[in-house]
Amino acid sequence: MVHGSVPTPEALASVIASVDRVRRPEAEPHPLRQLAPEGWLRWRLLTDPSLIGLTELRFAEAALERESVKDTGAAIAFGRDHEGNDVVVACSVGIDLDLVPSAADARFSLNPTAQLLIVLPSRDLHPAAHQLAAQLAYPARFVTVDGDWRVARAEQFT
Repeated sequence: MVHGSVPTPEALASVIASVDRVRRPEAEPHPLRQLAPEGWLRWRLLTDPSLIGLTELRFAEAALERESVKDTGAAIAFGRDHEGNDVVVACSVGIDLDLVPSAADARFSLNPTAQLLIVLPSRDLHPAAHQLAAQLAYPARFVTVDGDWRVARAEQFT
């Protein structure tokens, strides 16, 4: 074990501190910055749901469990808009052809009638995603982020 002689809470705190140093917008390039960027995007929205026009947002599990931190897939959240309507949010960074089906599965498992927002950098919105979303029984709305999503302001989320 890497931290065999260190009590678990202290070992975990050490790992969190190590990751926190490199998972910041101003940090130098590091391999940990590349892991699960969709989770980082979701974290931005969890800390400020108003970026996408919501009043509240909390973590939610994806319909399919990841086997490894290296696996890609939508990072899911569940919240409410200003009218009190339920909203399922699916975050993605990079081209993910499974994004729309994964987002739809998450909505189905959380609340099948909730609005579905798919949030991703504008450069990653592939035409195939629009085609897949058009086939959903209940529509999804895409919210794109212009520029660096790690530091984007509210007006960059459209």
